[in-house]
This record gives sequence, structure tokens and C-alpha cells, in this order.
Amino acid sequence: MPARSLDPALDLLALQLKDFPRACRTPARAREALRTRGAPAFTIPGPGKPA
Repeated sequence: MPARSLDPALDLLALQLKDFPRACRTPARAREALRTRGAPAFTIPGPGKPA
């Protein structure tokens, strides 16, 4: 699933869980993780590039 579609999906999930405060923490933490994720620890070289 593309990362750009995760944020709207988390919004919809949060709306469904609004009556359950403890369950709302999970989408909130996931959204925060998406915002603060950095560059990947490694990159995969393209075709013809040395590893």
C-alpha cells in the first residue's frame, strides 16, 4: 500500500473509533510514525549500478 494512501485511511479509521479513546491512540501513533519517518537505512542500487 502506498504511504500516501495510509494517512486518509488512518483518518477514516479514527472516525470509526471515535467512541473508543484507547483505540484511537493506535491510528494517532501510526500517523505520527508516518510524519517522522526518515530516509531508509539503505538504498537499493538501480540496474547496472554497483551494490
